[in-house]
Amino acid sequence: MKINKNIKSFKILVLLAMVSIACNNNWEDHYAEDNYDVPAYNIYEYLKSNSELSTFVKMIDLNGYDQLLKSAQTYTVWAPTNEALSEIDLEDSELITQIVQTHVSRNRYTTSGVDLVDINVLSGKNVSFGIEADRYSFGKVPLAESNINTNNGLVHIIENYVPYQKNIWEFIHSDDNIDSLSNYLLENTKSTFSFELSPEIGYNEDGEPIYDSVFIQENEILSQLGAFDIEDSTYTVIIPTDTAWREAYGRISSYYVFPDILGGAMRQNEKTKFNIIKDFAYRELVEDPSDYSELTSTSNGIYEDPEYLFDGASYYELSNGAAYLTDKMPFMDTLSWFKEIRIEAEQELNRENTNSNVYTRSSEGTNFETSNDNYIYVEGTGTAKITSPKVEFFFPEILSATYKIYCVFVPNSIVDEEDLRPMKAKFTLNYIRTSSGRTGRKTLTPEIELTSPTEVTKMYLGEFSFDFANVADEEYPELLTSLLVTSDVNTTETEEYSRDMRIDCIILEPVLK
Repeated sequence: MKINKNIKSFKILVLLAMVSIACNNNWEDHYAEDNYDVPAYNIYEYLKSNSELSTFVKMIDLNGYDQLLKSAQTYTVWAPTNEALSEIDLEDSELITQIVQTHVSRNRYTTSGVDLVDINVLSGKNVSFGIEADRYSFGKVPLAESNINTNNGLVHIIENYVPYQKNIWEFIHSDDNIDSLSNYLLENTKSTFSFELSPEIGYNEDGEPIYDSVFIQENEILSQLGAFDIEDSTYTVIIPTDTAWREAYGRISSYYVFPDILGGAMRQNEKTKFNIIKDFAYRELVEDPSDYSELTSTSNGIYEDPEYLFDGASYYELSNGAAYLTDKMPFMDTLSWFKEIRIEAEQELNRENTNSNVYTRSSEGTNFETSNDNYIYVEGTGTAKITSPKVEFFFPEILSATYKIYCVFVPNSIVDEEDLRPMKAKFTLNYIRTSSGRTGRKTLTPEIELTSPTEVTKMYLGEFSFDFANVADEEYPELLTSLLVTSDVNTTETEEYSRDMRIDCIILEPVLK
């Protein structure tokens, strides 16, 4: 037993020695320059002592970051030389703040063992650090001197300064020619102070900590279209100038005339502004639009051969993507906000029926094509089925515009090749007719009333101009516009015509005036 214990102890000692050697090797591989006595001076004191960095020190002093770089917290500073900053206006406080924050990062970043990484600096930007073109660099600016140790971090000296690059959100709010878009987004923005992201930069006379305040933007529009105010996502946006905004507003607003009961002029204004930019953002960096056969916006608008969207626009490279600034609203009505409305008959959400039985049927495995491979079969109720079968379809996205209206029927021969009876129906359109929300009814009479007994029939019911929009959303969920489809076959005609109905969908095609 004693021998076994010694063997066991020896194994443990060998294992510990191996772990120790491995850990020491890994530590030395990553922190080879750390074999030093910790200097007595901090980052700020080192910068202050180096006459070649005096301009950068002035910038630090002007922003109050001297206290930050004297603190016990750990930082890495990439310090530009005086020559690199010789053209900087020290009276421009905003620029100075941007430069200082872009060259300071929390934690300790050495060149040892680093390939190429993105460093999150105090400005919130991500700046590349590592080997590029066979040289160590920071934001593609070569390092003149590296890994200067202090008691609270590291200093690297760089040959030039890294310009602060705006993100999409900042770009929108930095140009007076984009005021319309900027103001719209700010109207929907709330700012919340972030304690976690706000660095402590000193103490007041009462000994209370002072923070370089960081606020988090909460914006309803950004939550729908994209996080343009953060750095870890990439977008391309087509930004309308005030000229483009005014033209688009005049073109779109007429589509969103609401009755007072459904929001009136205020809701018209909101819907119009949102639809100006609904499709202006894409989740990728589009440097050459001609490379794309199709682009999908963040709101799922699909644009084929999209190069025309960028015609005449000015390109700007930004920290989280790119912006194309345009004086012309590039989106066509029927490709963006004024789209075809297709109500699938099998979707119960936009359908009501009374005195009828409605069953969903599939067209798969047949010779007939229906949208989504489904349709509904509508039959009357009761033993005698005296009541005419009928079903009502509600329109969830009707605009104050003109549409061509169709009802698509499926023949009975889809289930019985010998049943060649056509169907005929009557159609009643319910619509909003007054600003107070009162509804009216209009009978739609198709030119060809009978369906084909052997083919799917897209029956044209006519053209109708809606004076008021009826768009369903969380605040206004009520739908007042609809189409009632009723079988127009009485009980004595069932040998000649099918009294029951098979309906694929209802289609409303936009008509541009």
